[in-house]
Amino acid sequence: MSAIASLYVLDRERAVELADLAGRTSWWARLTRSSAGFDRNAAFFEVLVEHARPVRPGYEWSGNCMLALLAYLQRRGVRLRRSDLKAESSAINRVYGETLLLTSVHKKYLDKLAPEAHREDQIRAYFEKERLGFEEAGIAAMDGLELLHDALSRLQRDEVLLLNVG
Repeated sequence: MSAIASLYVLDRERAVELADLAGRTSWWARLTRSSAGFDRNAAFFEVLVEHARPVRPGYEWSGNCMLALLAYLQRRGVRLRRSDLKAESSAINRVYGETLLLTSVHKKYLDKLAPEAHREDQIRAYFEKERLGFEEAGIAAMDGLELLHDALSRLQRDEVLLLNVG
């Protein structure tokens, strides 16, 4: 199954609002697809559409490549999953797939996110080990690094970079 990686920039308060909307979606509403579940689902995406800016250009590769890149970075000490918005991220994860909420605190990793800090052949080897070995895997990873680096470097103190793979 293919996955899509989407990145948005939004105000910190809106990220908390999204988590609240995700947290209020009961498991029963998701299971039965009741109108109450859809209303909350619609409200979640309405907040994204109205108050978030999509990061452009987006990530043009499979979201699975982004997940592999995040795992690769984790092994190298880049802890993007650790956040002062961990509870909010977890609430969104339960409903909408793998979601990271990156804040200005994560800027401490900018040097390690720079594409020139990595060797494409090493990342490609990691992808192959994770069963994502394809001819352009290194390029997909480098594109992901560049996108994360650029989006995070432009992030303001009161903003959040929402990365969702789903």
